[in-house]
Amino acid sequence: MPSCHDSKQTLVSFLGNLVDWWEPATKASYLKKAQCIIRQYENYSIPHLGGLTLNGINTQGENIADNGGIKEAYRAYGESQIVYS
Repeated sequence: MPSCHDSKQTLVSFLGNLVDWWEPATKASYLKKAQCIIRQYENYSIPHLGGLTLNGINTQGENIADNGGIKEAYRAYGESQIVYS
């Protein structure tokens, strides 16, 4: 599930220990994608609150998990259209 791949889980091993267990190339790829999510959410603003914006760093774990959930739901919808059409 997407929530197991949020920013905090990158440092938790399968045994639950706090370690940096990712291969360097994997970690670099993840951090690049996480930075994209951070920038995306920092660009959202609420005009009627004076242009208030989100702090993409503080919310990145939830944002990554939410994006993963939306992606999975979209894939499931696509599969249902193939099966049931």
